[in-house]
Amino acid sequence: MNKGDLVIPIDSSHIWEAPGVIIKGPYGSVEVAEKRYDGKVTVSFETKVVDILIGRQVFTKIPIEKLKVLR
Repeated sequence: MNKGDLVIPIDSSHIWEAPGVIIKGPYGSVEVAEKRYDGKVTVSFETKVVDILIGRQVFTKIPIEKLKVLR
């Protein structure tokens, strides 16, 4: 996946159905998986993400494992 690629989500649970264009990425992002009751992070992981433009709306930090490149 590179900037300018046309992508769609792998499953239909995402908020968009039309193809989108990658405008930034891939880049690393730290995601929080679990927090304690006091708000401190106990489990986090790093994943590769991209920013996507669909129409006039930009979606940020979309994990690349949830996307499929259209060829």
